[in-house]
Amino acid sequence: MEPFIRDVIEGMRGDWRSSKAGRYRELPKTAALFEHEYNVDIKKEAWQAISNNVAACLRNFFRLPLLATIRRTAPEHWSIEHWSKMFDFEGTQVWIAPDFGFWTEDGRLALVDWKTGGGAPGGASFQLGCYALYAADLLKVPPKQVDLLEVNLREPVVTAITWDDDRLEEIREQLRLSIRAMKAYLADPEANVAMESNFELTEDLRLCRWCNFRAVCRPELA
Repeated sequence: MEPFIRDVIEGMRGDWRSSKAGRYRELPKTAALFEHEYNVDIKKEAWQAISNNVAACLRNFFRLPLLATIRRTAPEHWSIEHWSKMFDFEGTQVWIAPDFGFWTEDGRLALVDWKTGGGAPGGASFQLGCYALYAADLLKVPPKQVDLLEVNLREPVVTAITWDDDRLEEIREQLRLSIRAMKAYLADPEANVAMESNFELTEDLRLCRWCNFRAVCRPELA
């Protein structure tokens, strides 16, 4: 385990050096860190904390009882990339990409969401609810046969979230509202066409500090 973790950390350092040197400008598919693009001053201790968190999460991953459960199942019962699908939700294409999935020894579908830090309150439940919707509508597996697992590798804690038809309907309604809100900004919703003039710039410049697109709409802050 430790040699693997050292390799991962060394890979991170290599990516950091590449980004710091600005190689992503000539090689767009290489690491490009926000902090380097916008010259954000980050203390060495902050970078070290990130490295320590990665190492801790990896150690916790290998020690999880869930990993032992997964290893007891046949690899052909695992799913990663080929279960990432787009499905039609009431006329709108929705992309769903579970982090990991597998069929348990007792024939249940387990969908796993890995977390390495804190998240927005309720965000994980909504995401896992979308996984449950994906399982029901695309894989034809009813909610009562699905185990939705939120795995916080930093703690480490595995939280099982159960769903039923009523909760699934709540997710559908949340999706409807979200889709409706996004389409309200489109000049032509049917063609998925937006006009830049329909989007006002925020006056709260604090929101711009960590925005990836601030060089586009607020070049004076870049």
